[in-house]
Amino acid sequence: SPDGNWLVYGSRFEDQTGLVLRHLITGDEKWLAYPVQRDEQESIAPLGVLPAMSFTPDSKNLIASYGGKIYAISIGSNIATGTPKRMTTNEFTEAQPSWSPDGKFLVFTSWKQGGGHLFKVNVEGRSKPIQLTQEAGIYSYPEWSYKSNRIAFHKGTTQTYEDINGGQSARAQEDLVWISSDGGS
Repeated sequence: SPDGNWLVYGSRFEDQTGLVLRHLITGDEKWLAYPVQRDEQESIAPLGVLPAMSFTPDSKNLIASYGGKIYAISIGSNIATGTPKRMTTNEFTEAQPSWSPDGKFLVFTSWKQGGGHLFKVNVEGRSKPIQLTQEAGIYSYPEWSYKSNRIAFHKGTTQTYEDINGGQSARAQEDLVWISSDGGS
């Protein structure tokens, strides 16, 4: 976590994987989310073994993408608190969330029939997602610039997305590009 107090890692229990929260000062551990759908431990793990996750800049929440949705999981002083809360209400797959440096926005990728897009959502107040990209394709690994005015990401074509049907391909990351954080082409 940005404040240096927390570590989240994946652990197996029975036949599923969950996320464990460890307090780095006391060593206390608690389940943060169990089970998480994205368990690539026994495959080639093209998108990583565990779900994409990121602490909020204030270290009070963990944002995790699993089950095709994005969740905010509150973290208390020593334990995880409450139930994971959906950040959006979209019916398509949402993945790879990334925080803006100021902590006000979250950018994420979408995967759906016809290709995906990049979206951002204001986490303070209205949480209606705003589609940033105009051209459908396969978008991955979005990251904010230091000033929060640009978002860099990998982009592949819609044809690549359709050919692999949402899977992984080297062509899915053909281009490394950026877009204004207000959207555009």
